[in-house]
Amino acid sequence: EIFGAESPAPRRSLYGFVDRQNLPGLLRAFDFASPDSTSAARFQTTVPQQALYFMNSEAEIELARTLANRTDLSSARSGAERIRSLYELLFQRPPSADEIELGLHFITFDAHEPNTGPSPTPSAAWSYGWGRVDDSTHHVVDFTRFTVFREDAWRPEEKQPADGPRGFLQLQKANGHPGRDQNSAVIRRWTASVSGILRLSGKLKHEQNSGDGVRARVVSSRTGVLQEWIAQNTKIDTRLDEIVVRVGDTLDFVVDCRSTDNSDTFQWNPSLVLRDDPAGRMWRADADFSGPKPIRLALDSWGRYAQVLLAANEFVFVD
Repeated sequence: EIFGAESPAPRRSLYGFVDRQNLPGLLRAFDFASPDSTSAARFQTTVPQQALYFMNSEAEIELARTLANRTDLSSARSGAERIRSLYELLFQRPPSADEIELGLHFITFDAHEPNTGPSPTPSAAWSYGWGRVDDSTHHVVDFTRFTVFREDAWRPEEKQPADGPRGFLQLQKANGHPGRDQNSAVIRRWTASVSGILRLSGKLKHEQNSGDGVRARVVSSRTGVLQEWIAQNTKIDTRLDEIVVRVGDTLDFVVDCRSTDNSDTFQWNPSLVLRDDPAGRMWRADADFSGPKPIRLALDSWGRYAQVLLAANEFVFVD
């Protein structure tokens, strides 16, 4: 272990070569002292880039949460004692009376403010599941999210027998396989976080000689089925140039087995582009594909206070 008990030295120092003519952008962004002149003391300022990084860094948030929940801190008899412990841990010094007063004011004020931290479940553009298209309403019904992610594929259950009620139903980054009947079509759902006009592109591929191919449909939660394609041992261009969406609308990319699910492995990688958008926002099924995301609970008042201290220059820079 590099930093373990067997280490011959109790401390480690990191030295970096500084080229005064080509100072790294990261150092400039974090208010690094100019190497062109002697600096008797480090500036106490915290530049916006540094503050934003430590406010939004997942590693920093988790560190603040862990620090605030330490048993020796959470069991402190008073808020002032807890603040003293935090200062000793982070800065190796006791806080001043003014720093204790500021800390207690922060905790008291923050506890009465609405929680603006990360939501318990991260919102994602894509979700994955199965269901069916109602032939009378032309909308998706009975959408059920996949609960198992294994071998880079979403599945309805851990053990999925081929002769089970849903067959080989699964969805991968760009590939998939529908279920045994029309009630278990595989669905890739996109939820709109913006309003505007979208352009859809992508190829639908079914490359097996046997079987009767697959049917793919794009279904809007507001207007129903927008387009339908059938692929059987072929490749089809799936394109729509004008899809109007509002925030909260969903677009379902539905693939079913037609009459039999024999040899129904398909490839469909839809891509959505927001038209007339200066930012050029795009959503790609393959690039955005992911497994389950861990639930991140928002920081409480003490967690946010610990995060503030962690972002301070006194902790970030060691002189």
